[in-house]
Amino acid sequence: MSYPPTVAPGLPNTLGDIITKVRLITKSPSPNMISDDQIVQYINTWYLYDMPQELRLKNCLSNYSFATIPMQETYKLPTDTIITIEPPVYINGYQSLFTQSQDNFYMLYPRLGISFTGPSGTSITGPYTFTLQLPGGIPPGGVLQGNTVVSAIDNATGLGIATGTDTPTNTTTGTFQGNGMAAASTINYTTGVITLNFANILPTTATIHVQFVPYVPSRPVAMLFYADVIHLRPIPDAAYLVNIQAYINPIAAITGALYNPPIGQTYTPALGAGPNDTVLSSPPNPYTTLGANPIARGFVSSTDTPQLKQWWQLAAWGAALKLLEDRGDWDTVERLYPFYDKQMRLVLRRTIVEQNNERTATIYTEQTQGIGNSWYNQR
Repeated sequence: MSYPPTVAPGLPNTLGDIITKVRLITKSPSPNMISDDQIVQYINTWYLYDMPQELRLKNCLSNYSFATIPMQETYKLPTDTIITIEPPVYINGYQSLFTQSQDNFYMLYPRLGISFTGPSGTSITGPYTFTLQLPGGIPPGGVLQGNTVVSAIDNATGLGIATGTDTPTNTTTGTFQGNGMAAASTINYTTGVITLNFANILPTTATIHVQFVPYVPSRPVAMLFYADVIHLRPIPDAAYLVNIQAYINPIAAITGALYNPPIGQTYTPALGAGPNDTVLSSPPNPYTTLGANPIARGFVSSTDTPQLKQWWQLAAWGAALKLLEDRGDWDTVERLYPFYDKQMRLVLRRTIVEQNNERTATIYTEQTQGIGNSWYNQR
């Protein structure tokens, strides 16, 4: 054999290589048995939906970041991009409370309602415009969205005429809907100004009553994560950067990285993939024809590769097993599963080795260790 040896062809790792291996595993050499497009669907289904749940890899561990909006309490988690989030969470650089318990969160920050008596009826349907006030005539710093109830009660009979609850339309305004309420009934959450219109006239014996939750906006120091929604307390008074540890979908990029493989129906070949665009929702990609809320499509071009090229064999085995499951070939699935499991363990090895370099955290973890530490025993 001559030296140096002949340079070997490029190592397999692309979508085209994955398709070829799926055909070999499932013994489907002909496109007449199953087309490449159908195989790509199996590959993307496994890669986007199965792999993130079966393997929590450090390669998919990132930081989910977003900026708060003044006077906005809740923020929807982009669940197509983010698989899970977990502490620690930092708000404006300060480590903050993270909880998934409504009980604990609202015990610390209760939503206590305050009663306010508005104007009396004037024998018209409206509009009735007034400003909410705290006891002592002080206007609230803000009114918590989704927690305001208005009612009109006839004092002569004690019967209710109308009842409505607020529905936010944006961070500043909301509308009232309910029994006896008419259109153009609004609330300004910042100023506390309410305008009400009723379906029937409000007699002079009737009075408008309001139950609302006031708050004073400030820098948030606590986060509740519940039903894929982030709640912050206090309500932010300005834009603050929130950073929290997150496991991301392997298709997604979080902070300005490139997608690999790209998503969407079209992309710029010169770039190789679409850059992260924080304006669009998850997963953001300006090179898509799917609209403002694109859906992750996974592998598109035959030259696309997994996030780590090592994953290509695992993707092939995962897609092949899903294909065989749909064929009902359970005996083959059972025989091939050990090979799939072997590839999973090989992919997981990187994460295991990296985790072995750090000991389990204890109450003493933050203490300096050994005389080799330059901060040890300083005076």
